[in-house]
Amino acid sequence: MSKVEEQVVWKGADELRQYLRPITEVPDHDRNIKRDNEDQVISELKLSLARFGQVRAVLADEGPNKPAVTIAGHHVKKAAASLGWTHVAVIAHDFELSSDALAYLIADNALATIGNLSPEDQISLIEELAAQDALGGTGRTIDHAEDMRAQMSLIAESDQEFTGGYAATEEELAERARRAEEAVGQARKEVVLLLLPEVYEGFQRNVQLLRKRYGAGGAVETIVLAIEKEAARDAT
Repeated sequence: MSKVEEQVVWKGADELRQYLRPITEVPDHDRNIKRDNEDQVISELKLSLARFGQVRAVLADEGPNKPAVTIAGHHVKKAAASLGWTHVAVIAHDFELSSDALAYLIADNALATIGNLSPEDQISLIEELAAQDALGGTGRTIDHAEDMRAQMSLIAESDQEFTGGYAATEEELAERARRAEEAVGQARKEVVLLLLPEVYEGFQRNVQLLRKRYGAGGAVETIVLAIEKEAARDAT
C-alpha cells in the first residue's frame, strides 16, 4: 500500500474507489441550495455513510479549462468530512453551459420531492426493518410509521365526517345534512387546523399518546376529550 493510499480515510463501494478525490479538491457550488434543516440532514447522512459507506458518487462540473465544482452531493461531502473522511468518490461531467449545471443543481434537489410516497409501503418497510433492528442510517424510526398511521387515521375520520360533495346538487346536500342531523342529534361542524410541519409531527405524536391514555376510538374523539378535560381542570 502506498503512502498516499495510507492517508485515505473513506468507506464505500469498491467500484467507486477509482474515483476518490480529496474532499477539499471539489468545493461547493456558490449557488448551492440550502435546506432549513441542514444540520438534521447532515446528521442523518452521517449515520447512513457510517453504516453503508458511499455507494453513490458526488457529481462535479469539470472540464479541461474549468476547475471542479460540486453540483450534486454537497451534504454527502459535509457528512463525510464530519466523519473524518479525507476523500469522497467524485464523478466529473463537463456541462456545456453554466445554465445546464445550475438547472441540474436544482433538479437534483427538486425531482426527489415530486410525488407522494405511499404511506402504506413506507409503514410496511419501516416496521419490517424495525423488527430486525435494522433502521439505523435510513433517516426513519418506528415513530415515523406511527405518525403516518395517525395521519391516515385522521384523514379517514375526516372523510367519514364529511357530509357534502361538491358535485352534488343543493337538494342532495340538504338531504344529506338532514339525515346526518337526525343520526347524531345535531349537525356536525368542520374544524381545520393548519400547522407548521415541525408542529404537526409533535401534534400527531401527542394525539396518539392521549388516544391510548383515554382509550378513545379515534383522533377526533381524543382531541375533544383532551379539550374537555383541560377546560374542566381550569374550572376547578
